[in-house]
Amino acid sequence: MNTEYLNNFEEKLQQELLHLCTNYGMLDSTLLAADDIDNRWHDLAPEYVADAVGQIRDYPVVSVAWAAYLGLGVAFGWDEDWEYYAQVSYQSYYGEQGFDDMDEHIVRDLLQLPLDSKEAGQLEDII
Repeated sequence: MNTEYLNNFEEKLQQELLHLCTNYGMLDSTLLAADDIDNRWHDLAPEYVADAVGQIRDYPVVSVAWAAYLGLGVAFGWDEDWEYYAQVSYQSYYGEQGFDDMDEHIVRDLLQLPLDSKEAGQLEDII
């Protein structure tokens, strides 16, 4: 595996996402990061990837976009009560239909945004 290629790809992807989020007014040209959140992603990533891989053929956008929603859920926990949320299971981010409605569960139940709100629509458009 070409680690240098993957690292360059990751860096370019992060810069492009930062540019897009800045253009949408969600960030101010600075990538927000915290070791706690990064480490939590490493804990959750294997289960997320296992779910996402099965979606790639039929729902390619979902297979990638739900990572952003999961990140929002983790960031919410970091801000709300990290001691508790650092320990919750990956499945706690699932909606009633499991992985399929993870986005709605995180937006509605964690972020407390009505699904038909302007803010929820803006998140959906950006993601």
